[in-house]
Amino acid sequence: MFITIFLIQETLCDDWKSATDPDNPRVVLKWKLMGKKINLQLRIDSTVEPEVNIRYIALGWNPDADGAMNNADMAISVEEGVIQDYFSEGFEPPSEDLSNDIEYNYAGVIDGVCIMDFTRSLDTGDDRDNVIKAKGQNTFIWAFGDDTDGLEYHGRKNRGIIRTAL
Repeated sequence: MFITIFLIQETLCDDWKSATDPDNPRVVLKWKLMGKKINLQLRIDSTVEPEVNIRYIALGWNPDADGAMNNADMAISVEEGVIQDYFSEGFEPPSEDLSNDIEYNYAGVIDGVCIMDFTRSLDTGDDRDNVIKAKGQNTFIWAFGDDTDGLEYHGRKNRGIIRTAL
């Protein structure tokens, strides 16, 4: 209960910035720069389509502005209370990054909104990670899926792109 209250209060602070997917307003990316680190929070409103059973949510960042998952660095929450570091080398299920550079803050559901909240360094120095630019344009990709057996294809309507300068 304490974690949930803290998360809601933090989200309302003035130092958070946000961007919404222009093609899917139920998906919001929030962030807060903290020196050489960034706190990222992906929010997906599951009340829009209550018949969809969200099993995982993913946020990636890609150095290529095309927004594809090829060569993307990702954080994925596969269950409440867990966020893991992944990478993708193509259009296939991503692989877990054994050098986990994700600092868990929260993963769960509050009032029908699926939330994944984590912190990481802008530049981790890990070969499998992409740098998040504190200045300039970043391309973030998001997805969610209802697959209970892993990270299978999320479908065309369960993915999107948010391009934003931090």
